[in-house]
Amino acid sequence: MAAVVAAIGFQGSALVQANPLPWDGLTEPAEYVTFEVDDSGWTLYPVITADDVFVGFFGYLPDEFVVGDNVSLLWLTPDNGDGTWSMYGWSHTDIKIVSAYLDELTATQNVLSDTGLDVFAIPSQPITQPKSMPFGVAVDDPFEPIVAATQDPEIAEALIAQGAAGAPNLTKAVNVQPVDGCPPAVNNDDGHVTKLDMELAIRARMIQEMMIVWLSDPILDSLMVTGFDQDEGDIEFCFCIPGCHNVWGAWGPWSCANPNPFLNGAGSCRCTQCSRTRTGTRVCVNLFCTTTSTAPITATQGPMEIAGPVNTDGSCGTCP
Repeated sequence: MAAVVAAIGFQGSALVQANPLPWDGLTEPAEYVTFEVDDSGWTLYPVITADDVFVGFFGYLPDEFVVGDNVSLLWLTPDNGDGTWSMYGWSHTDIKIVSAYLDELTATQNVLSDTGLDVFAIPSQPITQPKSMPFGVAVDDPFEPIVAATQDPEIAEALIAQGAAGAPNLTKAVNVQPVDGCPPAVNNDDGHVTKLDMELAIRARMIQEMMIVWLSDPILDSLMVTGFDQDEGDIEFCFCIPGCHNVWGAWGPWSCANPNPFLNGAGSCRCTQCSRTRTGTRVCVNLFCTTTSTAPITATQGPMEIAGPVNTDGSCGTCP
């Protein structure tokens, strides 16, 4: 079942204009693109396999936004067979466990490495399966029957704010705005396409336009069912796509942050912490798509505790 955590329908409408497209002005493919979900604390990261296939989004919410059993780590993928997206989540779980789960699911080593999050070290606990969230709250949460019975995003949001196992603030995020009277190529008479489906599908189209990757068949289906497989001209006149995304260049090389000499006097050392840096551009479009701003950004991954081997010449071990 498609998650209804993001409300069915839309709030507001865009001006009748040729709205800017998020990939306008991109002069060369991005190495990676991340998405900030409006005023929610959530960041969405594309999950790309070793075969360069984009298969879904990983969602991350910092601990400062979490109350009670709130979900702070998400796996979002259109696996319903009809182009709609599903939501799966973890509460009180180490991100390294989720990373290991997605590695196994995608048959890709360190599939979340480009996120810049601390995902490299081996998890200290067994891999944990995520909880299905068909109505925006984990199926084993005590409040889930209420949310399933009402399917009201406002009720879901209120319960999540009290600590239910759902994704806080995600239901209130308002981004994609269709233009009044402009019919996109989407048949939603039965309400099966939710706002969440629209939000994720347009970000999937952005990945398609901005990175050199393949899209999985289910993601291509999500573009078709939401209308975001249309030509650019149709999209820019039918949708305003506000919000912020980060366009990243390639990571620089790893460097050893703290080579620690062994106490046996052998003169060898081992690298237990590594760091690397990348630069990019933050692009933000205002609510009605009338202005676009850009700013340079820099991200550092690490220092992270990654034990490397001792080299025979006595130098430090290598980073990933």
